[in-house]
Amino acid sequence: MPHTTPSPYVPEIGETVLDVARDRVGEIMAKGNEKYALRPLGGGREWDVAPSDIRPLSRETALSIRVAEANVRSTGRVSCRYCDRLRVEKVVAWRELDREQVFRIDEELEEHARTGHPPLRAEGFGPSRR
Repeated sequence: MPHTTPSPYVPEIGETVLDVARDRVGEIMAKGNEKYALRPLGGGREWDVAPSDIRPLSRETALSIRVAEANVRSTGRVSCRYCDRLRVEKVVAWRELDREQVFRIDEELEEHARTGHPPLRAEGFGPSRR
């Protein structure tokens, strides 16, 4: 049987994907010559991603993330984007039964609230937990 190389993953415009370099989920907005433009699911500034840093998400995971994002936005409460992102990640962790991750997110939310919502990094809204 001849050896075949699997074709590289090519995301579609509008698809929800993971940027592994930044540990961020985004929606594919455009494809350039050597990069893709992703946008945060809740809206915001796009960022550029190399094709090698994009990973597909399962339909279930992408849907869970989008529903959690919509739920956070629908509360109407005033919040910061960092808090909102953590809350979305917490919902996803609960759905994936990752209690350890839920506890880490709770601790991070408490620390963030205790420090009075410090200035946020432009990329990724705050420290990565990886």
